[in-house]
Formats: sequence, C-alpha cells, structure tokens
Amino acid sequence: MKISETEQYIERFCSMLKSDKLKCTNIRQDILKVFFINKHFCAEEIFNHLKESNIKTSRQSVYSTIKLLLSYKIIRQYIKDSTSYYELSRKGNHFHLQCVRCCELTEYYDPQIHSHVDIISKKNNFQNSNYEIILYGLCKREKEKTQINITKGNREQRERGGT
Repeated sequence: MKISETEQYIERFCSMLKSDKLKCTNIRQDILKVFFINKHFCAEEIFNHLKESNIKTSRQSVYSTIKLLLSYKIIRQYIKDSTSYYELSRKGNHFHLQCVRCCELTEYYDPQIHSHVDIISKKNNFQNSNYEIILYGLCKREKEKTQINITKGNREQRERGGT
C-alpha cells in the first residue's frame, strides 16, 4: 500500500518529535496538514483555517508547532510585508515572483535556472546546499491597473489640451 505525501511528512515529523522526546499530538499533525493546501500561510491564517475547520487549538500551539516544523526543516519561512509566511520544504528549489504592490506571491519552477545555479556553483568550486530566488515586480493584475491609469491619465491630459 502506497503512503501519501501527507502521511510521509506526518511520519517524518512524528519520528523527529519522538526522537526529541516530544509528543506527536493530533493538533501538531493537523497544523502540518494545513500546508498541503499548497499555499503560503502566516500563523494567523493557519489558526483561522483550523478554527473554520472546527479544530480547536490556540495561537500558542500554532506558533510552537511552526517553530518545531522550521527547526526540522519541514517548512520554510518567507517574509512579506514584515509578516512571516510559511510553506512546505519540498525537494527541489523553486522561485517566487512577488508583487511589490499587492504582495501576491507566485511560485515558479524553471529547470534552466537550476542548471545555471549548478554551473555557477561548479565554476566557483562552491558546494551549494540550497538557494532562494525571489523576483520582485508587478503581477499581471497590478500591471494592468497601472496601464489603465497611464492610459486614462494620457486621455485626460489630451482633453485638457496638454501634450
């Protein structure tokens, strides 16, 4: 019988907890399961998701579990607008495109960039263990809003007799 990815992560987490003489409680498992929605979450969003799912927990439990998950490298942290967001640490690096206006965070994977990172590492005799790339700019929605405002401004300027 094949074990799901979620079950594999839970088994790994429970094993690490037990080796540190900590309990693998249902609430700790439920907090980990939230990350399989494939989204970036801040602690408050995790707490609210559990609450909406009728899972009783405290903010303290959420924060302490996040701390454990980070220490075991099961999740990783990103900071956006001075708020910490978390996602599963899956094998294989990926990149983020972050909108500087609305802070939307989009994941992106490109094997060519990975091969360039490998080439750069080898060229510099550098043993790369991990890396993170975040591109900052405007998402499609914000870019379209900007274009609409520019077009509207140009039209208004022409109507007033400007250049």
